[in-house]
Amino acid sequence: MSTILIVPSLASLVSISPGIFHSANAAGLVYVNHPTTVADSSSTVITVQVKADGVDPFNGRDIQVKSNQSVISPTSLSVKGNGLEANYSESVFEIVSCINGVNHTTSHCDPSDGPGIVHSAAVAHQVNPPTIGSVYGLLFTINYTVIRMRLYSPLQILRAIILNGQDPVSVTTRDGTYGIPFGQGFSLAAFYT
Repeated sequence: MSTILIVPSLASLVSISPGIFHSANAAGLVYVNHPTTVADSSSTVITVQVKADGVDPFNGRDIQVKSNQSVISPTSLSVKGNGLEANYSESVFEIVSCINGVNHTTSHCDPSDGPGIVHSAAVAHQVNPPTIGSVYGLLFTINYTVIRMRLYSPLQILRAIILNGQDPVSVTTRDGTYGIPFGQGFSLAAFYT
């Protein structure tokens, strides 16, 4: 009897206030491509890509990635070849390009920008985002100079704001690493007697 009452109650609640129940789209992924970047010798430049996978259509983004600057130091970032240009022929205007707290556009860096942080924000020139399918591909590329080899640095996404107009687009993030985390660079061998 209680099951019979619950179903009509839920149905009436949805019909009275549909704004309570939002449509549930799967969250896309913003990630550092290759999760583990191989350690190189000092002064080597390594390139890391920040990518999108299955993100709902969008026309703006604001992303910060942090590294341990005493291990690898960010030196540049590029939005060339990004997914909006490649997949939708959208021209992308870079609003914020801050590396180690130093601005490389006409906009100011955030107070949260500083040593080891790359901050990139961009919008598509067209006001309306692509309406077909999900967005996959490159968002931007970061170049780092190796400062100290054989050490570990997380490549942590501190902020990943994706917008469709003024509306936020739901995303999850996946960080990467440079080198091998402490305690994980060992192997075991079996000795038989």
